[in-house]
Amino acid sequence: MWEKRIKERDREREIELVPAYLDALRGRTLKSRARQDRRRLGKKEKKFATRRLGPVRFMAEDITVCDGDKLSGSLRRMRPVGNLFQERVKHLQRRNIIAPADSTPRLVCGPVWCLEITLGMG
Repeated sequence: MWEKRIKERDREREIELVPAYLDALRGRTLKSRARQDRRRLGKKEKKFATRRLGPVRFMAEDITVCDGDKLSGSLRRMRPVGNLFQERVKHLQRRNIIAPADSTPRLVCGPVWCLEITLGMG
């Protein structure tokens, strides 16, 4: 008889806790759905984002332009300045068609000599 009352009391307590369990379950499902949506949106954005082709990120250099004060004489007698090949390579690197190269100087040493080399264009 006592056992029956104890079981009924426990069952009533469990029934009272059902709404709290449902609220916790709703909260967890909402959080998991939000996480899934964020993950799905991130994958979509990543699909259309530009990829890095190499280990080095492309860094654009400042363009130097001559003012009219620095130009002397006729424009017809001026000689072109710059390297067309390097400009084209930088353009392709900026458009992410070829991988940008690291242009920091490195020291290469042999048994008797040392040489500073620059990898890449620029």
